[in-house]
Amino acid sequence: MRSQEPESHATEMRWLLRPRWGAVAAYLVALALSYGGFVQPMSAAPILWAAGITVITNLLLHPVQRPRNMAGLTALLLMFDVALLTWVLYEEGGASNPLSALYLVPIALAAVILPGRWAYFLAGTTITAFGLLFFAPSLEVGAEAMHDGHGHGHGHGERAEGHDFGSHLRGMWVAYALTAMSVAYFITTVSRSLREREDELGRARTRAMRAERVAGMVGLAASTAHELGTPLASITLAAGEMERNLRKAAPEDALADALRPDIGLVQQEARRCRDILHTMLTEAGDTIGESPVAVEAAEIAEAAVGRLSQDERERVDVRVADAIPTLYLPPRLVAQALQNLLRNGLEASTYGTRVELAMEARDGRLHVAITDHGRGMTPAELAEALEPFATTKTGAGHGIGLFFTSTVAERLGGHLQLDSTEGSGTVAHFVVVLDAQTLQ
Repeated sequence: MRSQEPESHATEMRWLLRPRWGAVAAYLVALALSYGGFVQPMSAAPILWAAGITVITNLLLHPVQRPRNMAGLTALLLMFDVALLTWVLYEEGGASNPLSALYLVPIALAAVILPGRWAYFLAGTTITAFGLLFFAPSLEVGAEAMHDGHGHGHGHGERAEGHDFGSHLRGMWVAYALTAMSVAYFITTVSRSLREREDELGRARTRAMRAERVAGMVGLAASTAHELGTPLASITLAAGEMERNLRKAAPEDALADALRPDIGLVQQEARRCRDILHTMLTEAGDTIGESPVAVEAAEIAEAAVGRLSQDERERVDVRVADAIPTLYLPPRLVAQALQNLLRNGLEASTYGTRVELAMEARDGRLHVAITDHGRGMTPAELAEALEPFATTKTGAGHGIGLFFTSTVAERLGGHLQLDSTEGSGTVAHFVVVLDAQTLQ
C-alpha cells in the first residue's frame, strides 16, 4: 500500500489542476466572445486577474507531488476558486453572467476527490454565492440595459413585452440549486460505488494470491514428504542393521552397550519423521479442501489444544461460552489455525506465563480471542505479520503460520486481526461464520 501512495497523490493533483487550466481557458474564451459581441459586454480586468491568479497557483502547485494533507489542500483550493469566480461574476454582470455555470466544476471535483460531505458543502456554498450575486450593482445596469434593448444577459436581445427579467434570474437560481445538488449526489454516489468496487477487486486479488500461495505450499509439502520418504526409510533400515550386527558381533561388549541407546534414538526419531511425512501426505490437501461438518465449539478448542505438547497444554486457559450453537465448519482446518495462534502466543510469552483462548458467538460469527502476555510487536512487525514467510522468531519458525491462519479465516467468511502493544502482549482475533455451508 505504501508504494502506491505517491502515485495516488499525483493522480489527485492532476485531477485538481487540469480543470483549473480549463477554467482559465473558459475565462479567456468568454472575454473573446464578449469582445466579439456574441455575449454580454464584460470588462477585461477582472477576468484577466482571475485567469492570471489561477495560472500562478497552478504553476506553484505543479511540482507538488505528495502534499502532507491532500484533502485539506484540495478543499482549500476549491473554496478559493469559488470565491474567485464569485468576485468575477460580481464585477461582470452578477447572476446574469453565463460564467456562473463554472460553479459546477468545484462541486464535481469535490465529489470525485474528497469525501462526499465536501461536495454537498460546496454545492451549498455556490448556491449561496449565486444568490448573493443578485445584489451585484452591475446586475442593475444589466436590467436597465435590457430596457434599452442592448441584450445584457444570456443574449436574449430586447426584453419581450411583459417579461420579468428578475423572475427569470430567480428561476435560473432555483434551477442551478437543483442542478448543483443533483451533480453532488450522483457523482458522489458513482464515485463511492467505483471505490467500493475497486476495494472489492483488490480484496479478490488478495484472496486469489493467498489461495495460490497456500496451494503452492501444500504442493511443496507433499513433494517434500515424498522426496524425504526414501532416505528416511534407508536410515531406519541402516539403524536396524547396525543394531542386529552389534547384537551378533559383541553381545556383551561395553561399546556395543553404549551405542545401542543411540541407535534406538535414531530409529525412534526416524519413525517420528516418517509419521510426520505421512501426515503431510495424507492431510495436507485433505485439510485445505475439508468440508464443513456439524461440530461443537468445545470440540474444536479441545482439538486445537490437544495438538500441543503436555507442557504447552498446561499453560493454556480455555473459556468457551455456553451460548454457542452447533457449528458447521471444517474442524481439522479450524483446529490447525487455532493451534498456530496458540503456539505463537506460547512462544512469544515468557515461560510460565499463561495464554488464554476465549470463544463466543456474536452476530452470526464465531469469535475466538487468543491472548498472550509476551513482548508484543512493533508497528512495523504488526503491518507485515500476516504476510507469508514474515517472522519475528529467532532460530525457529518459517513465518507461514499466521499467513495460513489468515487464509483460513478469509476462506470461512471472516478475518484474522492482531492487536498488539509493544511490551504488553498480543491479542489475536480469529473470526469466522458459524455456518460455513452458506459459503459453498
